[in-house]
Amino acid sequence: MENRLQAIHDIVLPSDPINSQLEDLYRKIWHSYEKICAVHTNRQLSNIYLLTVPEEFIKAKIKILILGKETQGWGGEFKDAPSITELRQLYKLYVHEEKGNQAAFMRFVQWILTIHDGIEVLPDNIIKIGKKSRSGHYRSVAREQMNILPVVQEEIRIINPDVIICPTSNIPAYNEYLTAMFGSYTEEVLQEDLWVSVRRYDTIKEIPVIISPHPQGKSTDELDAVKYSIAQYIKMFYDKKN
Repeated sequence: MENRLQAIHDIVLPSDPINSQLEDLYRKIWHSYEKICAVHTNRQLSNIYLLTVPEEFIKAKIKILILGKETQGWGGEFKDAPSITELRQLYKLYVHEEKGNQAAFMRFVQWILTIHDGIEVLPDNIIKIGKKSRSGHYRSVAREQMNILPVVQEEIRIINPDVIICPTSNIPAYNEYLTAMFGSYTEEVLQEDLWVSVRRYDTIKEIPVIISPHPQGKSTDELDAVKYSIAQYIKMFYDKKN
């Protein structure tokens, strides 16, 4: 991912109100993230996963935010931090133009677009800072991220998605993070044996949160069954709204 930073400088960022609010949010939190990384100088931490929202998402009939885990090695190491603008350019290049280079998570994201016309998807991460050179994250860093500033909650407030999908149900730590961020919840089980459900969290009750297993490592049959449950719920939601 590091060498991607060399290829982004011609990318123009949108300047609509939603992206302007995100830019303001990221400028407010930047110093807090610098403090987190300063405490953990003995660890190689990735850069911060910052969003850019395309016009088609803003205008979509159904806006779906995907809350993934963390992105391996995002933008190189934090100590070599590029600017907020460069990190948002990197997001636009990787997510919207290169479509994530067909990683399992990004293939899942692209599949959601096929459920119904009028749907647009925006990938985000529960953990904004991962490890520089391998998958996963440091739990102490994740806890500090959530304690210092509720950045994901603020992104949701600004973006105002209709539905959130969290493909993390088979990973207990991420369910703990979701509860830490959004509070307690009620739950409707869609596929118990496949860990697919819809939650209504106390702090974002108006937004259904679909919880499903991460697509990586699933057999084709298992993943097809998970997709079927998600697609049925999204179609029902779409029909009710439109």
